[in-house]
Amino acid sequence: MIVGVDKVYIKIDGGSYNEAFLMSLNWSFNAELTAAEPHTVSYYAVDHVGNVSETNSITLVRTSGVHSVTLSSPFIVESGSLTVSGECYIDAPAALDSLTLFSDVTTNWWTITSAVNWSIDIPASTNGDDLYVRMITSDGKTNFSSLISYIYVPVVTPLTLNTLYEPLLVCDHPAWFSFNAVAGVTYRVWWDDAYQGTGIYSGDTDASAWGASGIRYMDMADSGYLNINLITAQKTEKIYISFEPYYNAPPAQGQIGIKVIQQ
Repeated sequence: MIVGVDKVYIKIDGGSYNEAFLMSLNWSFNAELTAAEPHTVSYYAVDHVGNVSETNSITLVRTSGVHSVTLSSPFIVESGSLTVSGECYIDAPAALDSLTLFSDVTTNWWTITSAVNWSIDIPASTNGDDLYVRMITSDGKTNFSSLISYIYVPVVTPLTLNTLYEPLLVCDHPAWFSFNAVAGVTYRVWWDDAYQGTGIYSGDTDASAWGASGIRYMDMADSGYLNINLITAQKTEKIYISFEPYYNAPPAQGQIGIKVIQQ
């Protein structure tokens, strides 16, 4: 007769045995290891007729003093300020000593006075910026977050799908447009820097598209008049499109035709 495992019991160090979670022949047990030292985990199994296995043990070592800090912010900023937030992960018994947000472009810095889960409002840089956080803990350790970037877009023209727009573009001055996209839906971005041969601008145009989350959907320079690019939204979010003439030197300018069509 084949008898399967019915229960598994586990204890840590000199504690009491407790029943572990058992699924098929796999078991698991959650416990908090508070001391940064080796811990002995002992365990045994009981089958369906009451037979008890030998007690086995393993040694676990909890690593001490491992800290980290996260940072997040909007990727596209339309207003003059933005909210930056994050979280500090600090291994006890250490505590937070200081937290500072740095600008990698403008070299500005801000002291963050809130607790482990923090947020701060800062002015947006007109040229965008790269940001990172430095965390110093009471055990003398210093940790840095990953570097994140944002783009400042002070003027955005909302686009209505399937509608033609004919704005004036000026060299070295990106023009930004946006539309609301649905995840999984494909959109055809159409533009013509000499719309139907009547446009007065005959240079070439840089075109880029970004999702509000930072997903890059398009980055190209046209080589002719009529251009079409397909974008399939990876998320339900606002997609921003930038057009900028680059072929002729400033103050070159001209009209362009732009249309976004849902496939």
